[in-house]
Amino acid sequence: MKRIIYGFFILKVFLSGAFAQPDIDIVRKHGEYIDSLLNTVNIPRQDIETGILYNRAIPIAALQRFKQTDTISRGYFLQAALELRNAAYDTRQQRETKDLRRIANKYTYRDNLTPIGILFSEFTHIDTLAKEKGFIEFNGNGKPQFTRQLKEDGLVNKKVFLATSLCRKRELNSHVRFILLEELMTGNRIDEIMHIQVDFGDGIGFRNIKPGEIIEINYAKQGEKTISVIAITNDGNSFKSTSIVNVREDDDLIWGEYGQIPPEHQKIEIEADISYASPDGYNFPGKGELTYLIHDIENGLQKPVLIVNGFDPEDDIDDEELFFKYLNNDTLDGKYKFADELHADGYDIVILNFQPWYSNDMDEMIWVDFLQRNAFVVVEAINVLNDSLADNNSNEELVIVGASMGGLTSRYALSYMEQNEMNHNTRMWISLDSPQEGANIPIGLQYFIAIFSLISEDIEQKFEKYLKNPAAKQMLLDYWSTGDYPEPHEYRDYWFNDLESMEFPAQPRNITISNGSLNGTTLHQTTGEKALELEIKCSWNFFHLGMGKIWTTESYGEEIRVTFIEVSALILPIFFEGYAIGLEDSYSLDGSPGGYRKTFKQITESPMGDYTLNWDLYIEDHSFIPTKSSLAYSGSNPDLSEDLSGRNLVGTGETPFDNYWGLTGGNMEHATLFDSYLMFWLLREINCEPYYIVRPINFDRYITACNVHVLNNVSVKSGVKLTISAENVVIHGAFETEDDARLVIKNP
Repeated sequence: MKRIIYGFFILKVFLSGAFAQPDIDIVRKHGEYIDSLLNTVNIPRQDIETGILYNRAIPIAALQRFKQTDTISRGYFLQAALELRNAAYDTRQQRETKDLRRIANKYTYRDNLTPIGILFSEFTHIDTLAKEKGFIEFNGNGKPQFTRQLKEDGLVNKKVFLATSLCRKRELNSHVRFILLEELMTGNRIDEIMHIQVDFGDGIGFRNIKPGEIIEINYAKQGEKTISVIAITNDGNSFKSTSIVNVREDDDLIWGEYGQIPPEHQKIEIEADISYASPDGYNFPGKGELTYLIHDIENGLQKPVLIVNGFDPEDDIDDEELFFKYLNNDTLDGKYKFADELHADGYDIVILNFQPWYSNDMDEMIWVDFLQRNAFVVVEAINVLNDSLADNNSNEELVIVGASMGGLTSRYALSYMEQNEMNHNTRMWISLDSPQEGANIPIGLQYFIAIFSLISEDIEQKFEKYLKNPAAKQMLLDYWSTGDYPEPHEYRDYWFNDLESMEFPAQPRNITISNGSLNGTTLHQTTGEKALELEIKCSWNFFHLGMGKIWTTESYGEEIRVTFIEVSALILPIFFEGYAIGLEDSYSLDGSPGGYRKTFKQITESPMGDYTLNWDLYIEDHSFIPTKSSLAYSGSNPDLSEDLSGRNLVGTGETPFDNYWGLTGGNMEHATLFDSYLMFWLLREINCEPYYIVRPINFDRYITACNVHVLNNVSVKSGVKLTISAENVVIHGAFETEDDARLVIKNP
C-alpha cells in the first residue's frame, strides 16, 4: 500500500519484510518547493543569473561555506558535483556523478591511470544569515516564507574551483601515471579556464598540463602527498585547489615465512574460459586474481588449499586483508592462526579474489558480478592449479575453502565440472558460513540506505555497490526494491533454480561451518527493538536535514515499523515509514541464530558532509547468514531458532553435507575461524586425521569423519544403531554386534 501526501509519504510493507520502491524524488520535490517560495516574492528562475540556485539542492557539501584554501577529497568533489547538478535549472554543463565515476573507473581499472577531475562553477545561494537579516520569516503555522528584501539583498553569487584525483583506491603506488581528461571537467564556468598547472607533491613543483596528457610521477618516499592544482582563467584570475593522496611503498615481500615465488607469478590475473549469459543481456567471461603462498619454493605448488573470497563490493578485503584478518589474525594473541597451522602441515595457500574490474562489454565497472560468472572464474582457478600440480609432478588433490559467497561460487563450480565431466581433482570442499539458502540485510536498514542515497554521494555509492549489484540481488532473502509484491528479487529465483538443478558436488567430501548457534541461541534476546537513531543537525543556516530510526523485525507474523525517516532540509518535512511483518512461523530474521555482521555499527561510520551527525546505536549487529542457511537445512521446521543440537543432521538427512560444525550457546562474527575447537576440528578434517572408536557403543550414534579407526574389540550393544560415514574405515580389532544391534558403514 502506498500513500503520497504533499510533504508526507508513507510506505507500508506486508509479508516477510519485502516492500515497494518509494515512488518519490525528494531532491526534485525540494527544488520545486524552493521555486514556489521564490515565486511568491517575484523571483523567477530567469533572475538567477548563474543558472544555479544552490539552495534548491540539499547542501551536504556546504559549498556556500567552502574556502579555496580547504583541502578536498574525491568524495567531496563528487558530492559537490551532485549538488550543483541538482541545483541547476539547466543541467547540460553539469555532468552526472555516475558518469564521472564511470569514466574515472574506466581509466583507473582498465588503463591503470589515475584520473584528475576538475569542477569550476558559479552559483547563487541565499545569504547564510537570511534568517537574521529578515530575508526569511515563519508564518503562524511555522512554515517558512521569503520576504521581498531577498530579491534585492539576499542572493549571493560565488565561484568554486575543485580539483582532485578521482581514483577510488585509498593508496597509490610509488610510480603513478596521472591523466587530465576533458570528460572529467565539469561546471558552468569550465570553458573560462585557459591554463592548468599541477604540483603532484613529488618535489618538482608546478608544471603545465593539458587534457589528455599522461604525467608519470615517481615518489621517492611513501606517505601523504599534497596535490595542488591551479586554474588560470581567461580574465587573468587564478584559482587553487588542494587534495591529499597516500603513497605506499612497493613491497612484494609481505608474506614472510610463507615463501616467495617470482613476483610475476605470486599474483596472476585469470579469466574464465567459460562465458556466462546473464539475465541482464550480457555474455562475457569473469575475471579474478590468484595469490600464491608457496610452502616449498624449489618444488613449487605441491599441496594447495584454495581459499575462495566472498562478497566484497568495495574491494576492501584483498588477499592481504583476507590473510591477516581472517586466516592469520594477529590481534587475538596469536591463538587463531589458521594459515600457520596449514603451513606447518606442508600446505600451499592460494587465494582467489574477485576484485573489481572494468567490463568493455558493458562499459561499466564490475564490483560484484553474477554468482554464475564468478563460479566460472573458480572453474578456471581449479584448472590452473591442477595444471601446476601436473607440471610439478604432484599427485595431491585440492582442498577448497569457500568463504561466505565463495561457498556458493565454489559449490556451483564443482557441480558444473562434475556434470560436464571435467576433472576438478578436489578431495574436500569446505563451505565457511556461506548463504546456501540466502543471506539477510535488515529490511529497515536497506530502506534507510536507499532514502539517504538520494542526497549523499557516499551513501549512494554504498547503495550501488552493496545492494544494487547482481550478487546481492541473488543472495538476499528480502530485497528492498521488489515492488508491490512480497517476493525476492527475480535474480534470486533465477540463481537458486540454477543452483538446485546441479545439486551438491558428489566427488569431494563436503563439510560446512556455521558461525551461528546450533542450539537455537538467538542473536538478540528481544525482537522489534530500535537498532539505531540518527539526528542530523546543521548550525550554519536555517536548514535542518532531519533524522532517522531503524528497528529490527518481529517474529511469528507480528507487524512492526522498521524505518522512520524525516528529511527536514526540505523546509516542509517529508516523512518515510516502512513496516514489515515477521516470518510467519519463525523467530525474527534479523535476530535469528547465525553468523552476524555489525552493519548497524558500520552505517554510523558513514560521513554526511559538513553536518553534525548524532548517532545513538542500540544494536550493533544482525544475523547475516542464518544458521539453517549455512547448513542448507532441509528439515520440516521453518523456525530459524529451532534447537538443532540434539540430533545429527547428517544422519537424519536434514543437511546434504558430510559433516558440519556450529556453536552451542552463542553466535560468531560471519566467516571467521576464531574458535579453538573449530580450528582443531577443521584441521583434523583437512588432514583426514583418524577418529578412534575404542569403547563399546551403548546408544545410537552417527559418526561423521574423514577417517575412522576401530581399535581393540568394540561391540555395538543390543538395540543400538551405529552409522559410520567416512572416506576410510579401518578395523584393527574385532567389531561385534549383539542381538538386535545395527551397524551401517557408508563410503568405506
